[in-house]
Amino acid sequence: MAYKNHLSLVAHLLSLAAFTANYKDSEGNVKVIKPTGAAHGLNLDEFRKDTNPSITDTNPPVGADVYPGSLAKGEITGRYMLWQGETDPTKTTNIVFSKDVGSKMNMVGDGLQFLIYIRKTVITAGVKGKTSRLEIDYDPKGIARDGYYSTSSPVPMYIKSSSFGVGVPIDVPLNGAGENTGLSNIKAPSITFNFQSDKSLNVSATQGYANDGSPSGATGATYDVVCDLVSTFSTQEAVEQLPPTVNLFTGSGKGKIALAGPTEFSENDMDGLLLTFEQYPTFTGVISNKYVSNTPPYFVDAWAMGYKTVKIPKEKLVNGNTFEMSIPNFKGSVSIYKRHTYVGGGLYNLDSEEGKYKINGLKTNKFQIQNGKTIVVDASINFNSAGYAYDPLALTISKISTYKN
Repeated sequence: MAYKNHLSLVAHLLSLAAFTANYKDSEGNVKVIKPTGAAHGLNLDEFRKDTNPSITDTNPPVGADVYPGSLAKGEITGRYMLWQGETDPTKTTNIVFSKDVGSKMNMVGDGLQFLIYIRKTVITAGVKGKTSRLEIDYDPKGIARDGYYSTSSPVPMYIKSSSFGVGVPIDVPLNGAGENTGLSNIKAPSITFNFQSDKSLNVSATQGYANDGSPSGATGATYDVVCDLVSTFSTQEAVEQLPPTVNLFTGSGKGKIALAGPTEFSENDMDGLLLTFEQYPTFTGVISNKYVSNTPPYFVDAWAMGYKTVKIPKEKLVNGNTFEMSIPNFKGSVSIYKRHTYVGGGLYNLDSEEGKYKINGLKTNKFQIQNGKTIVVDASINFNSAGYAYDPLALTISKISTYKN
């Protein structure tokens, strides 16, 4: 098509031009981009953020507390334990690290990771009541989760090494929904870190609360932040995760157990490790001389006592970390079993001969992650009867895999 002059050509081109653009953001909302400026251009910055949000966009920092990447996707690595214990929220706790962190906190990789929890104290009409441990749930959108203290502050806490200055306090509040109590008088708890010239770290806390504000004596709860582990951390690209269908260990294990598949810093352990206890662990102690035929080995049903599986969250898989597993402290009577002597013989119990035996709770309960490929499991129960004490019964592990929340 021929045009009489350039003006006609420009008019034709403008008639074909798009002056707006429609798209859907990452949550499915329809957005419109309109022309801006004298040139009537389309600014695509908002389009980029909506369709490909960055870590900062979706997981904003709270002060120095940042979200450096996904632990579940393996983007956090290099986690060496530097300190383990419990800070006292009622006073300043001085943490002395197990390794040299450098005079400028410059020997810790990208920075420090802090594992924390909430110590909740119930208050009734101004009187303190029961104190309990409350785990923390991180949700950047501030959505509450039942049974947890919900916060929009990144947890575990990650503070970059460049944020630490000698004598400069770093205060991190745990903003968010908390327990979503609906009470009117609310204050978020916080924790403060202060790096010292001797390369130690002072940790203090400011108590939070949620109560009804009654002047005659408030009813609600107080919340104190407690830190129980500090480690180094670095970041990397995401790594392929080991699915729960892959067994990292099978057999009958206790003490030091080698795992097949995990990386050095457990980056590919999905959301953590799932340990399955052996259902009928072997007890070799002498039970009684009443029946000569009743010689070891004996068996007990660990699953019937609640020792079936236990999850070890990925955030706790820090090289060098030692802690108690979340397993029952069973106390009560159990049956003792023996195996029939014929080939392929099953188990039968000795209740009619010996009576039930007593379990008096856990004797040991320890999990240690030496590195991603080696763990130590030490769990046993106190076993006695009729006033006679016997060697503890070790709870053995039959299988270990990863798990997905």
